[in-house]
Amino acid sequence: MGSWALVLLLAGAIGARFAFESAATARMDPSALALASAVGAAIRLLAATLGRGVSHVLDRRSTLALFFAAVIATAGVPLAVASHRYSDAPPGSEILFVTTACWAAALALLSMRRGGQPAVLAGSVLGLAGVMGVVANWERPSSFSLFVRYRAEELWMLAAGFAWAFLWARLERARREGTLAAGLTAAAAGAAAGALALALSRWGAAGMPAVLGDAAWWSVAAASAVVWAASVAVFRRGGARLLAAGWFLPAVALMGLTVVEQAFKPFGIQPILLEQAAAGAVIAVAGAWLVKKADVRHTGSFNVSERPAAILAVVALACAAIALATPALVAHVAATRADGSAFQASFTLLGLETVGGWTALGLALVSVAAAVQHRVDVRALLIVSLACFAALVVVWATPLHTLSSAIPPEIQGDYGSEFANIRFEALPVPWMWGAAGGATLATALVWWRSRREGLATRENRGDAS
Repeated sequence: MGSWALVLLLAGAIGARFAFESAATARMDPSALALASAVGAAIRLLAATLGRGVSHVLDRRSTLALFFAAVIATAGVPLAVASHRYSDAPPGSEILFVTTACWAAALALLSMRRGGQPAVLAGSVLGLAGVMGVVANWERPSSFSLFVRYRAEELWMLAAGFAWAFLWARLERARREGTLAAGLTAAAAGAAAGALALALSRWGAAGMPAVLGDAAWWSVAAASAVVWAASVAVFRRGGARLLAAGWFLPAVALMGLTVVEQAFKPFGIQPILLEQAAAGAVIAVAGAWLVKKADVRHTGSFNVSERPAAILAVVALACAAIALATPALVAHVAATRADGSAFQASFTLLGLETVGGWTALGLALVSVAAAVQHRVDVRALLIVSLACFAALVVVWATPLHTLSSAIPPEIQGDYGSEFANIRFEALPVPWMWGAAGGATLATALVWWRSRREGLATRENRGDAS
């Protein structure tokens, strides 16, 4: 199976586990839910080490680090997520974003290697922006208001993601040093210890005797086993970068199911704004692809650093920073209070509160990567830039929150009903378009120069021969 086929399998498995966990959260103790995930992880990590010889032994310090990192990643992380997830809150769009895209970005950043940092950072920003473009268009008015109402819960999930990413970053180091088999063995032992510790400490409190008769618990355990099996397979094939790329895509996979459903046989109301969500998916896929492609270089001997392009890229980056800090949307709220009186108000969203602001920043970082990285695959960067610029036209005005301290909570709770309505008005955003256009032009300029230099180099070699 090819690398990207494994990535798609991983994305689908993560989406399935998210769906099973969402269904089980309302009727299951968080400890029971976490134990299901931990058991699935332990089984698959142990299975991944069976029948594989260990030719290189880890030192004691690395073994202990991987052991305890696995305990936390396989048992502590799902417990932290489940303990801060309630039957109907935080919204599923926010949970999915934090526990997939944010975790992917954490892994990409922790596994950055010298020389590929600008492109990895650019891909991570685009991946985050794209996934926000997907989940924030799942319905209108959107339930996606990240770090607004459930800030503490979502920060816990974000911190858990860094703990999860730390395990894979340590395994990436072992992979580069040729000790991956030993590293996976230590991680499998830690996963088994974590699942056992969680079972012994929370068996009674979680009501496990009754829970074991619930098919939902076994569904979560099985889905978790598949996620970890796919994660190990993807990691073995392409390392931490390819694994991070896979974790950017579950929201895209879930949206794809809706597209298939609508194409063949709709099963009810379709709340997703498909055009905008599809544009967000394009940006997410481009970002994920760039995270993996960051270290891929041309075989030519030319140096693609170019002063005019670098200057244009810096200008684009400055424009993106200004775009993040300037108004982009105005939200207009109209409602009827409980006493029958009318309520009207408005509030402004800055560029950093829109998908467009973050996508423009990602494009600016792509141009910086093109201009400053030596012998980088500029064609890949140009493809990413052109695809994201086209998608940006469709999805840029997507707001990243509908909740605001300027609006009474009782009115915000009625959004989408006959009692309250919120409408967004797009403002002129010249800084955003300047950043996106300038960045794309800078990347195209580097590509054109690199192509000319590559052709000149081949012609000179031909003349010499």
